[in-house]
Amino acid sequence: MTDLVLQALREIVPVTRGRLNLGGRMLRWVESGTGAPAVILIAGRNDTALSWGPVLAALAGRTRAVAYDRAGLGDSDPDPKILSAERTVADLSRLINVVSAGRCVVAGHSYGGLLALMLAAAHLDQLSGLVLVDPALPGLMDWLPRPPRVQALVTDAYLACADWPHALASYREGQGIVASERSIRRSLAAPVNSGLPTAVISATEGGPSRIRRRWTALHAALAAERGATHIIAEGSGHAVPLDRPVLVAETILGLTRALPPQ
Repeated sequence: MTDLVLQALREIVPVTRGRLNLGGRMLRWVESGTGAPAVILIAGRNDTALSWGPVLAALAGRTRAVAYDRAGLGDSDPDPKILSAERTVADLSRLINVVSAGRCVVAGHSYGGLLALMLAAAHLDQLSGLVLVDPALPGLMDWLPRPPRVQALVTDAYLACADWPHALASYREGQGIVASERSIRRSLAAPVNSGLPTAVISATEGGPSRIRRRWTALHAALAAERGATHIIAEGSGHAVPLDRPVLVAETILGLTRALPPQ
């Protein structure tokens, strides 16, 4: 992490930093607290560990929490390959092997929630629970234009708007999401019989009301399918970890308290 990130976070919560060598590129994280199970925090698309600062503060002294930067974002090195969702989940799985002595609780916001679901589908043995914070779901990808040529034009238009490294990494992650759409849907389409304790948090504000209703309806359907708790974050926009950090932290802690000792 850059000194400025550490300085900012340390104003609100004691954090240390760590790094994982993934074949010549570094994945970096910050962590605070002690205890088990560890809580892994996955930021939304185009966001970093810093977005979890208020939640880290709310969790301080109550459990161990790890917030990391995906490849090319924040202080983590870029991946030379297109960041398919599967490749990103593989990075996350390797991180968990390093930072958690056993099964962990994973909390993912937005695209991070989708990654958390994919992690559960591929690496259930690493998880003891999920907290999905206003998660992006495959049904929300239906707005994407289908012809590959149009998809390429859309992503190229995003790239033309900014050319700094972080924006480029975000663009490349967006390319990976589009390229991974079929495998994302396939990964999450299998019947769910895991019994994995899960909570889903939905925002209520922000964006066109039609899309917000669609978003929340998908969350409700997911919660019903998985026997999960569905929580409505009244008054919160999509950035729930910033708008309602105590709610997110208490949801995480409530789930960890209900788990059997490791």
